[in-house]
Amino acid sequence: MTTKPDRPPPVTATRALLDHHLGIWSTTGCAARAGVIAETYRQDVVLVEPQLPSNGRDGVNDAIDGLQAQVPNMTFAVPRPDQTAQNTVTYTWTLEPAGGASVATGRDVLVVRDGLIPAGSVFVEE
Repeated sequence: MTTKPDRPPPVTATRALLDHHLGIWSTTGCAARAGVIAETYRQDVVLVEPQLPSNGRDGVNDAIDGLQAQVPNMTFAVPRPDQTAQNTVTYTWTLEPAGGASVATGRDVLVVRDGLIPAGSVFVEE
């Protein structure tokens, strides 16, 4: 029996999902993020970060609250184009507080499956 491999998502769909992912991390308030999180991440998502993994959508929301408490009014900028290979997207980012210089840079690697993110890894460079 032959099975078809998962088809990679179209690049435009992956970029739209990436935009949602980045926007979520800059959105304040758990309730404001909850709906968009459900449209972006699988229920059982695992995001591996330097401190601890974030498990499930609630874990992602909690991780965002923790980061925003450390760096209020922050935004993520993507200084270079993202790269996509099959169902994986990677990009570099900078974390910038409102009106301030970058406080951190890094790279994320996200897996996309069935239009949602089931897994990702965060690498902080600075």
